[in-house]
Amino acid sequence: MAESAREKHYKVAFDLPDDVAAYALASVERLWVSRTATRFHVEVHNTPFLA
Repeated sequence: MAESAREKHYKVAFDLPDDVAAYALASVERLWVSRTATRFHVEVHNTPFLA
């Protein structure tokens, strides 16, 4: 597959609120995303654990 045809993925992490972090036993949620044609919009490629 040509490099230009590949979709580049980025890992996005954000802090969880303290009450959720205590329940989840994790302080950060991580998602895989890719860019869209709209600036500052991304497409999420996995379901958040705490969704």
